[in-house]
Amino acid sequence: MSTLQKVNLGTPPTAVDGDTVRGANTKANANVDVLNAQATLTSAAATITSAQALTAAHVGKRVNVNLASPGTINVPSAATMGLDGLVHLRNLGATAVTLAIAAGSGDTIALTKLNAGESASLDSDGVHAIGCLFRGRTNSDNEIVNGTLTVTGGFATRPAINGNTLWDTGNLPNPASSVGMTSGAAVPAGAVGQILQASQPSGGLTANAVTNVIAMTLPPGNYLVWTVAAFAVTSGSASDFTLGVSATSGAFTFPQYTSLAAAAVANTISSPMTNMNVSANTTIFAVARCGAAASINCRIYALRIV
Repeated sequence: MSTLQKVNLGTPPTAVDGDTVRGANTKANANVDVLNAQATLTSAAATITSAQALTAAHVGKRVNVNLASPGTINVPSAATMGLDGLVHLRNLGATAVTLAIAAGSGDTIALTKLNAGESASLDSDGVHAIGCLFRGRTNSDNEIVNGTLTVTGGFATRPAINGNTLWDTGNLPNPASSVGMTSGAAVPAGAVGQILQASQPSGGLTANAVTNVIAMTLPPGNYLVWTVAAFAVTSGSASDFTLGVSATSGAFTFPQYTSLAAAAVANTISSPMTNMNVSANTTIFAVARCGAAASINCRIYALRIV
């Protein structure tokens, strides 16, 4: 944009070395053009209703756009707009308007879309850059971000998406508890995929007595629980071996597994997998029974699934 010029009045009293009358008026006319370019924006003569390229006549104007369907408006080139040249665009329609550079200009543009109801003022460096001087809001209180939103500060309150509160370190200290681990690293306590276990390397069973072999405490959560044991008859003979997980001491409260084998042989069996959902620390038991006195080597497992 050009600058204002002063008339050279010359040296008094004759001023013969000053501007001529024509030269002074030429400067005055040029100043009028500069001031006109800086005057309050006025609307262009016609509202744009179809995709098209803007011209030099739109520079310094408020340009109203109202497209019936999505389309592209090409802004004047930076060279056409000139240094500090400005175009104010208003999307009066109900559809988005794509903003693009003038064909073949090689310009860059900082804003590529006007949503319904939005306004934006674009200014130029006079060479190849068209920036967004300022941008208005849409027709509602809702904000639309067409690109990536980056927030370098913090949110005053926890945001929600589609009415759902986000999970973060404030309301979910360990996100792995919901998504598990896929990195190959050890699963932390409380996370999905954590395995709790306890063992009884050597124990004894009285014939036909339901016996607690192992007790283990489950923290709050949802688990798949099972137990594995090796039986060896120590006195007499037996052909039935029963093993299960229980929430009650000395009783089979969940499905158990019974193996029928030749008398007085060693036998290794696994109990059915049982789902246990506990809201507080809960003791569970590996429970076994044998038709004769036997030794037992047992281990109980709990896989966290929630």
